Amino acid sequence: MARILSFAILLFFGIFSGLLVFANAQLVSVNLYFTVVDLELGMALLLAVLAGIFLAIIFSITIVLRYRRKAKMLEKQNKLITEEITTLRKMPIKEMH
Repeated sequence: MARILSFAILLFFGIFSGLLVFANAQLVSVNLYFTVVDLELGMALLLAVLAGIFLAIIFSITIVLRYRRKAKMLEKQNKLITEEITTLRKMPIKEMH
């Protein structure tokens, strides 16, 4: 269900972006510090959105990798503690006199 919803949202934004490009045909100058590029307004907006998506993916990947590393570390700690508890349970109880 989540995949269908994700695909529907992606499709909606894809169609919306396409309409945005066709609806804004005015030329604008984009200054990139080392050169000036003349683009249609819709194309400039689409490129800006794609650059934002790319940066968001890069930053979210770093966060996901950090949490995966932390999860593996916690799984190792959990395994060690579970093994320690198991060995402690197997040890005979010494009664004090």
